[in-house]
Amino acid sequence: ATKGASNGDAVVTVPILSLDFPVAPAADEAVNVVLSYVTTETVVEARVYYATGDAPAYVKDNKIKGEDLADFSQTGVTIPMVDADGNNLSVAGELVSFYVRIALENGMEYYYDKDGNAIADDGVDSAASDAFKADPTQWETYKAIAGGVSAPTLALVYSATPTIGYEALTLEYTAEINIAEARVYFGYGDSPVYVKANKIKGEDDASFTQTGVTVNLANIDVEDADGTVIGNTSDGSKISFYVRIALENGTEYYYDNAGNVIVDDEANGGDPAEADAFKADPSLWNTFTAKAPASVSKFEFPATPTATDDINVVLEYACDEEILEARIYYAAGDSPEYIKGNKVKGEDDATFTQTGVTVNMKGLDVEDIDGNVVGSTSDSGVKISFYVRIATATSEYYFGKDGALLAVDDSPANGATDTSDAFKADPTLWQSYTVQ
Repeated sequence: ATKGASNGDAVVTVPILSLDFPVAPAADEAVNVVLSYVTTETVVEARVYYATGDAPAYVKDNKIKGEDLADFSQTGVTIPMVDADGNNLSVAGELVSFYVRIALENGMEYYYDKDGNAIADDGVDSAASDAFKADPTQWETYKAIAGGVSAPTLALVYSATPTIGYEALTLEYTAEINIAEARVYFGYGDSPVYVKANKIKGEDDASFTQTGVTVNLANIDVEDADGTVIGNTSDGSKISFYVRIALENGTEYYYDNAGNVIVDDEANGGDPAEADAFKADPSLWNTFTAKAPASVSKFEFPATPTATDDINVVLEYACDEEILEARIYYAAGDSPEYIKGNKVKGEDDATFTQTGVTVNMKGLDVEDIDGNVVGSTSDSGVKISFYVRIATATSEYYFGKDGALLAVDDSPANGATDTSDAFKADPTLWQSYTVQ
C-alpha cells in the first residue's frame, strides 16, 4: 500500500477452473476432459487423477499429466481419458470418477471438487487435500453407455377436454442417465406459435422425479413474441403444447403428437434444424380445449329433520355436457368416513332431469367398511354428512358446503387431474344435518 497511489488490479492467485466432459459417452468412445483456467501465476501442472468401478479410491499412479500434452498452455489443456496402456476409460457400464489438480510455480496445489470448489495444499498443511482425495463422492463422474444414450421414453396422461381451472398433464418417462429438465411449451388459439417464454418447468415442481412429473397448466398467461399477454390457458381457448426432455449430458428431445422423437444435439446424432422445424409446426403438437365445469345453483335440505320426516335434498344444476349421474354420498356419526356403498343414485329418481333432481334421504341404510348395516340416515340424534357428485362422460364434479365445487376428477377422459380422494377424506367439507 502506498498513500495516494492506486492499489492496482486485484491479484489472482487461486486458479479459476472450468471443465467440460461427456457425462454419458458411448462405450469405447474417446473421452476428453477439457480444462480452462485463469490465474496470474504460472501453471506448471494440470492433471486428472481417476479411479474406476463402483468403489473408487485414490491411487497416486492413476493420473494423466496435462502438462506433458502438446496443447498444454497457461489457459487450458484437453486431457484424453486413457489408462497407462492407452485404453479409453469408457467401458460400458463402468463408473469413472476423477478430479483435477492444478499446481503453480509458487508451490501451491489446488484440487477441485464436483461443485467447482478449490481445496488448497501449500505443502505444509495437506489435511484438507488428503480428506478430499479420500472422499470420491466429491469427485466428478461419468459412465459409458453401450451404443450411446437412447432417447427417453415418454407417456403423456392428459385430457383433450379438461375442466377449466384444472388443466394438468402427467409426464411418465424413463432414461438411461439423469433427466435435467422436463418442460412443457405451449401456444394459444387456432393459430399457435412457438414463444420461448410460454413454458412450464416441470423440473421445478415438487412432484418432479426421474420417472415422472405432473405439470399444472391452469391459469397461466400466454404471451406473444413481444411479451404481450394474449390469453390464458384457462379461458377455454384451444391450447397446443409439446414436451421437451433434456438429459444431464445436454441432449434435448422433443416429442410430437404421434410419439416421434426429435433430437436436438449434433454431438448425439440430432439435427437442430429438425427441432426448429418442429417448434415452427404446431400441427405436430398435442392439443386440449378446456370446458366449463358443472355448476350447482341450489342445494337445499332440512337441517334438523325428525326421525319420521322426509329428508328431501333439492338440487338444481347445469352443465354443457350431458349429466349422467347426480348422486349423494353420505356418512353417519361424529367421525364420518367415505364408504362407497353409502350412496343414493339421483339419476334413478323419477324427478331426475338435466337441470335438477329431488332426492329423499329418509331411512337409507348406513353401512360400515365391511358392508354391514350399522344404522339409518333417519336415526334420531345422528349427524349425517353428505356431498353431491355430478358425473358426465368425461368428468366427475364434487360439491360440498354451500354447494361449492370442491373437487374435480377428469380421469374418465384420461385426464391427469383427480382431486376427489382428498375431498372424500375430509368430511368437514361436506354438508350435514342432524336428525332430531
